[in-house]
Amino acid sequence: MKELEAYTASVVIGLCLGLIGAGGSILTIPVFVYVLKTDPILSTVYSMFVVGICSLTGSMLSFFKKLIDIKAALAFGIPSVIGVFISRKLIVSNLPDELFVIGSFPVSKNFFIMISLSVVMLIVSIKMLRKTKEDIVTQTETQGQIIMFIFR
Repeated sequence: MKELEAYTASVVIGLCLGLIGAGGSILTIPVFVYVLKTDPILSTVYSMFVVGICSLTGSMLSFFKKLIDIKAALAFGIPSVIGVFISRKLIVSNLPDELFVIGSFPVSKNFFIMISLSVVMLIVSIKMLRKTKEDIVTQTETQGQIIMFIFR
């Protein structure tokens, strides 16, 4: 039954993120942690693998159509891989299980990871919902171009 819940949540996440063009790794971690009862640190690895495979699969058609800038992909991809490797091998593996204590509440590494992800999700969601003047102007110009194209 847990697998059905996880698959359903994954499909919903995939559809929502596909529609808005956002990254999904940060949202798949709670599915692994709370639905499949996986350790948060291991869930981050699983989510990166799942999203990476999905991204690779989705980009294959664009690659064959020569719509991918290989230099830009390497410029962003190589530092990302190096950063993940360094953080996994040097930082996360050397953190103690109990980071600090607030009052009588011990803050564990797993709890800190989940709270950090929650804060990042909250900040990103607020930024996505808040429209700036530039966003409104760009959106209006794009809608105007679409309308001009339709009525030609």
